[in-house]
Amino acid sequence: MSQSAATQALAQLELVLGMKLFERHARGIRPTACGQGFISHVREVMARLEQSAEFLASSRQGNTAVLRIGSIPAASYALAAPAISAFHQFHPDVSIELQEDRAVRLISLLNAGGLDVVFCRLPSLLPDSLHFEPVLHDEAMVIASSSHPLRNRAALPIQALQGARWVLPPSGAHLRGIFNSVVLRALPDAELLPLAAVSLPVLEAFLKLPGVVALIPRSLSGGVFASGRVCQLRVSMPVGLAPLGAVHVTDPVPELVQRLLAIARREVAACHQTIRRDKADYQSLREQSAWPAK
Repeated sequence: MSQSAATQALAQLELVLGMKLFERHARGIRPTACGQGFISHVREVMARLEQSAEFLASSRQGNTAVLRIGSIPAASYALAAPAISAFHQFHPDVSIELQEDRAVRLISLLNAGGLDVVFCRLPSLLPDSLHFEPVLHDEAMVIASSSHPLRNRAALPIQALQGARWVLPPSGAHLRGIFNSVVLRALPDAELLPLAAVSLPVLEAFLKLPGVVALIPRSLSGGVFASGRVCQLRVSMPVGLAPLGAVHVTDPVPELVQRLLAIARREVAACHQTIRRDKADYQSLREQSAWPAK
């Protein structure tokens, strides 16, 4: 649309509604409080229209059921991805839609009916119509380049990272609160890089810089360690992360959501069993070979 046509359309909309949605200023327009709320609802409507089109497209291909999943980045790698993959093997006829975003945005979509389930941590505010079910234990960990001088040290206090340069967790994330209350309390003069991110490629790129470290959830560690260029620094963290889980409606819980959560719980249990077995095998080999303890 041309600028004049858009301006005219907005003016007609405001006339129909009887209220101002936008206010003019020297450099253009900005939404009023009512306009901001209206925009939020319109976006929900547009999302539902898009979902309707995708449902019809899936139905044309023989998929008559849709499972709409939301996930925060910390839950995508360790919880959502294996659960969705296993779910598809059992239910190949179900069309799966995944949205990644911040928990606040996803919970809003879930509460409005735009999603069926959200993988996240327990939200600070949860409507009575929604329920949180913890599924996966998580914790905070410090990572660095595999060439970091402290890579082979055990039981490091946070003060051992005096002089390190930190990539910040995203603002509003649960991990940011732990960073502020634990890391900055122990290292009030810590050097903070002008970057807040949990993107694995971005973190790996910045960890190549001298002295750079980052605080991430263990749930993301598998993805960031895969290249072998990043390692964990064994820093003692006195505060744990809230567990990852699923938020869904309670009355009633959709059948597809029940199946997905059952699979998620099974996948997490199998992963824990594998970790315990690997640790036991390592301990046995070390004792048989008289390896020195690290």
